[in-house]
Amino acid sequence: MALPMLVLRFASHRSKSSGLRNFSGLLQITHSVSTSSEGQTAGRALSTAAVRGGHQCYHKRDVDLTPKVDRHLLFDTHTLVTRLETNGFTPEQAECVTLCLIEIMNSTLEKNQKELVSKLQQEIMMQQLMAHMSSIRKDMVILEKSEFSMLRNENDKLKGKVEQLQKTLKDDISKLKSDIALDINLEKSRTKEKESDLEKRIALTNNKIETDVAGLRTLLESSKADIIKYLAGSMLTCIAIASAFLFRLMFMK
Repeated sequence: MALPMLVLRFASHRSKSSGLRNFSGLLQITHSVSTSSEGQTAGRALSTAAVRGGHQCYHKRDVDLTPKVDRHLLFDTHTLVTRLETNGFTPEQAECVTLCLIEIMNSTLEKNQKELVSKLQQEIMMQQLMAHMSSIRKDMVILEKSEFSMLRNENDKLKGKVEQLQKTLKDDISKLKSDIALDINLEKSRTKEKESDLEKRIALTNNKIETDVAGLRTLLESSKADIIKYLAGSMLTCIAIASAFLFRLMFMK
């Protein structure tokens, strides 16, 4: 975009016919010269001369240029100047246009170099990144091993604690079972003893009851005999009294 604007400014001071002819010729020359690679030494000398005579350029465009760096030109400046001269430019104008092109290309290259990275720098950066990645991988492996060993040790400790708890629980459960079994056996023996004592007491009471009943029976039998004897005696006495009374009544008549 900078090259057509520069050429248009320059062509405004010439006649319309010659300006259009020079503009079209300049575009064709620039396109053809950019593919040429001969005459680089002469081009460097010409660019130096163009820098010295740059004050003769008409409507020179101010470009913020970075410090000059030794570079290989991308086109043959001598061929460009000669073709510009053959298309109607004066030598000073041709050198000025060539100088402007060189300055624009240099500024563009400087900007691209600031914003972009060269292949060597990219390779160095990739090597540094690979070195960092390898060191990070080593650190990760070491950390993973250390963490894994720590976790394994903690897991072993926890397993030991769990096994101890299981053993203590088993011992406590077995002790409780044995204590409960002993208590049950003691209670069973106590209940059996109580049952035997109760049975003995019941047998004794039954024996006492039977003996008492037998004594009562004998007493009743003896009392029955006495009662019968008493009744018989009383009846005999009553009969004797009645008979005597009757006998007396009979004799009194």
